[in-house]
Amino acid sequence: MTGKALRYAEYIPQEKMFWRKRVWDRIGPIDESLHYAMDWDFILRAQAAGFKFVRLPRFLACFRIHDAQKTASTYAVGVREMGILRRRVLGFDPTQMQIRRAIAPYLAIAAGLSLRLQARDTEILNDNADRVPSASITDA
Repeated sequence: MTGKALRYAEYIPQEKMFWRKRVWDRIGPIDESLHYAMDWDFILRAQAAGFKFVRLPRFLACFRIHDAQKTASTYAVGVREMGILRRRVLGFDPTQMQIRRAIAPYLAIAAGLSLRLQARDTEILNDNADRVPSASITDA
């Protein structure tokens, strides 16, 4: 499932990607001719070379959202570059429906994981409610 979904859409946030030197040595560096989809290109080349992706069960990175980020400011460039990568990997331009169908199994798993994590965090908060200081916000 992951292999197919990755060929249709890049869902591994680049700020959370870490790899070993042997991956870099085998597939080569980031393609700097790409402005938006260079991380997805790297992922696709690693996948084609037989490397597997695993989720590490710990927090290693974060992402700050702002108006000047590439996702917001150069989306048209991203659409063009993603189309180039899809044509290269799939051999055709998939419709939005084909993309949604291909990534649906991943989204279902991700949603389930998200719900389990939310439930776990709620349980932890409820178990520690008497130890967590409370606060209230009122009008000045």
